[in-house]
Parts: sequence; structure tokens; C-alpha cells
Amino acid sequence: MRVLWSTVCGLLLLTAGIRAQDEDSIEQNLFDNGEERLSNSWGLNIQISTAGFVFGGVYHKKLAPMTFAAASLDLFWVNGKNEQTDWWTGRTINGENILMLPLMISVKRRVFADDLSNTFRPFVTAGVGGAFGWYIDGQMSKSDLLEKFPDHDPSQVTYTVLAGVGSDFGRPGDNAYGVDIKYQVLRFPDHLGQRKKFDNVQLGFHVSF
Repeated sequence: MRVLWSTVCGLLLLTAGIRAQDEDSIEQNLFDNGEERLSNSWGLNIQISTAGFVFGGVYHKKLAPMTFAAASLDLFWVNGKNEQTDWWTGRTINGENILMLPLMISVKRRVFADDLSNTFRPFVTAGVGGAFGWYIDGQMSKSDLLEKFPDHDPSQVTYTVLAGVGSDFGRPGDNAYGVDIKYQVLRFPDHLGQRKKFDNVQLGFHVSF
């Protein structure tokens, strides 16, 4: 009986030791890759897209190690459907002034954290939200626009989704910056200007404080 109790106690102590080592190992990994020094943050982002120019702000909320939720509000100036610029004169041809305000909720997940330096933090991201679109004016008069597109509405609300990849740089816990590339689906129920569909690819730069 004494041998049995000694064996049981030894197994319990060994199990507790292994569990403590695993917890210590996890904590050490989080420290080594800088994850424990990353927290909630505000940021600014600039996106150059195939549909226009984006500037906005974002707030990141840490949900778990390697995972953040983000809320962003952007100003999205959209190019006209057939808009062209004469590089000699600087004159815009077939121009439209369209402003969109996308409000997005997204999730950002860090990847390869244990294999790469903590100053190079790749991630994947995906999000969904709503967008208010406002057709301000253009070279085509509103009467001509309505004649060509009877369903035209100068202000509309729609949904939008996006997904992409990128990386943050800089020391964890300090001000960080990064780049990303994303694809956004953005479509209105009626014509906003000369089109309904504003799907685009975005190449962006962001900074967090």
C-alpha cells in the first residue's frame, strides 16, 4: 500500500510539473514573440485602391492572444466609371465626385508568430460592414444621369465585405506601422453615378498608437 501511494503521489507531482512547464512554455512564447506586450490601440490608415482613395481611423481591441477585433470608419473618394486624367493638361475627363463612408467591423489574426521576429508580424483579416454613398456631382448632369439610369439615387446605403493579408512592423508595445492588401466587395442596389458595383483591390499603409 505504501508503494501504491508513493507511485500515485509521484505521478501527480510529475503531471503537475509537466503542466507547469507547459504553462511556462506558453508564457515564454508569448513573451518571446512580443504578443503579451500588444494591447488595444488607435490607428490611422491610408488605402490606394482601384476605385479611389481611402483615409480613415481604426480602433483595435485585443480579444485573445494573436487575435484582435477592429472597428474602422473611412472616407472613400471614388473615381468615376470612365474617369481619365490628361497627363499633359491635368484635366479630368468623365469625372464624378462620389464620397463613401464605410463603417467596418473586422477580425485580425496574427500568423507565424512562433517562427518570425516579433518586429515582423504577418496577419490575415476579414470584415463586414455598411457604407453610405453620396453622389455629389459630375460632368454628366443629374438630368442626363437620370435619363440614362432611371434608378439613380444620389445617396444610398449598402453592405460591404473585405478580406486580406498584411504585416505589422515595429517593437511590440510601441507605436507600430504596417502594410496590407485587401479585396473589398462594395455594391449598391441602384446606380450611384454611372455604376452600382465598386468592388476594388486596396493597397494600404497603417499606423497604430
